[in-house]
Amino acid sequence: MSSLRKIINYIDERIGFSNTFLKPIPEYAFNVTYWLGAIVVTNFVILIITGAMLAFYYVPTSALNYDGIPWAYASTKFIDENVPFGHTIRTLHLYATYGMIGSAFIHLIRQFITGAYKKPREIMWIISIILGGLVLVQGFTGYLLPYTDQSVYATKVGYNVARSVPFIGDFLAYLVEGIGTQDIIQRFYMLHVFIVPGSILILLLIKMYMFENHGAFDPHRDTRRSKIRYYKWFPEGFYFISPIALIYTGILIIFASLFPNRIGDYFDPAKPIPEELPLPEWYFYWMYQIVRISYPQELVNFIRSFGIADVATFITILVVTIASLYLILIPFIDRKKEVAISKRFIHVTIGSIMFAEVILLSVFVFLFERGVISLAISTSFFLTVLSSTILAAMIAIIMYLLYKKKGWI
Repeated sequence: MSSLRKIINYIDERIGFSNTFLKPIPEYAFNVTYWLGAIVVTNFVILIITGAMLAFYYVPTSALNYDGIPWAYASTKFIDENVPFGHTIRTLHLYATYGMIGSAFIHLIRQFITGAYKKPREIMWIISIILGGLVLVQGFTGYLLPYTDQSVYATKVGYNVARSVPFIGDFLAYLVEGIGTQDIIQRFYMLHVFIVPGSILILLLIKMYMFENHGAFDPHRDTRRSKIRYYKWFPEGFYFISPIALIYTGILIIFASLFPNRIGDYFDPAKPIPEELPLPEWYFYWMYQIVRISYPQELVNFIRSFGIADVATFITILVVTIASLYLILIPFIDRKKEVAISKRFIHVTIGSIMFAEVILLSVFVFLFERGVISLAISTSFFLTVLSSTILAAMIAIIMYLLYKKKGWI
């Protein structure tokens, strides 16, 4: 027996990890695709640790220091240039945000396609959707904190969209602005460090409790005939997920070291506003693309006839609301007992189209950012609608042919 194994057994005998309340893990769950949620949690833990390190030096205020530079920006530069490994830690914090949003998106796709929202997991699914929204809010609130030109102008775009949300827009504006005399950096800092992460942690604990109650989801439960073998969470489950989490963390650290994030110039309200506002972070590209489209004047006039002034924001909110409601209500729309993909052609196809459209809209902005396409092309209403329609039709046809070939329909 190895020395490490002896140490683990010694600790286990005294603490009792192998005798916890955690349910045994079914054999089919020893697959990395079943642990995408654990990758999300790994990113969250990295964010907490690196965020705590950064908080020791970061000054959350837009007030000017003795050099006439906002303290928020100056303290961020100080972290990069003077704190040991400060630049790497800040970049790691940023990349963990990217990783959390990306892995959460992939996790959502998998859960949707496999029907993990089915009874009795309806509430668990709704909590997951809310968590996804909070993860985006977490990224949004943190983006402003360095107080650069790009972060301020990109945040203003997102703020204008949030302010226009029906019923709760004024409340969202109050969360950001307060009574109008408070430091916006301080408010975003409070949201980013305390309120949003605290909400994520509470909902995450509730979801994990429900997960232990229901056990690992089996997407093949309709057709599975063989007897399932179960293993204890510790040590088998621990040994399976720990290397994955550690390898993932190591990859993030390597990327943060080799490709450190560079901040631009600090925000100066005295400088003229740029003609083309800086782009938001990539995870908001899809939403930003809807905002920046050059809508036909006929459509603009028609919508304005209902008393709506900001047409682009209204359309963006409408699209996001419809998509969000569909995702939230899918457990009550698709009420059939079967979870097999072969029995859920309509919703699997709709979900595939929705997720693909998010990627397509993001690609428009990405190509513009890289200079591959012009501003006129990237904001063309005709090209955006045409490409979205073609993509939806292609996915629907491919899904139909695939189902037909397998004899599912």
